[in-house]
Amino acid sequence: MVHWLHKEMTSLVRRFMGRFFPASLIADVPLKDMKFMDASLQLPDKELFLGVAAQSLWGDNMDELSSSVPMMIQAVRDFFVAVTAKMMTAFPLDNIILQSLTVLDPESRHQFSPNSERVPQ
Repeated sequence: MVHWLHKEMTSLVRRFMGRFFPASLIADVPLKDMKFMDASLQLPDKELFLGVAAQSLWGDNMDELSSSVPMMIQAVRDFFVAVTAKMMTAFPLDNIILQSLTVLDPESRHQFSPNSERVPQ
C-alpha cells in the first residue's frame, strides 16, 4: 500500500483545495507551484464551500445573519488556507522515494519502462 501514499497525499490536498480554489487552477499545476494563499485567485464568497447545513442556515436566516456573514466567510477562508498550508508542509510531497514507489503499483506497471529516468508524478 505504500505505493499509493504519494498519490493519495496529493489527491487529498487537491480535493481540499477544491473547496476554496477554482478547479481550473488545481488540475494540472504542480502543488508546490500553486499560489493558494493569493485571495485574488480563490473562489468568490458565493462559491466558497461552506457545507449543506451552513448554506441552508445562511439562506434561511440571511436577514438576521447579514452582519456576521462576511466575518464567518473570512474565517472559513482563513481555515481553508491554514489547513492547506499545514498539509503542504506536513506531507512529504517532494519525497523522491515516495514518488518512486509508485512503480510497485501493479496497475501502473505498464506506464514505466526500464530505461525511464523520469520520476513519476
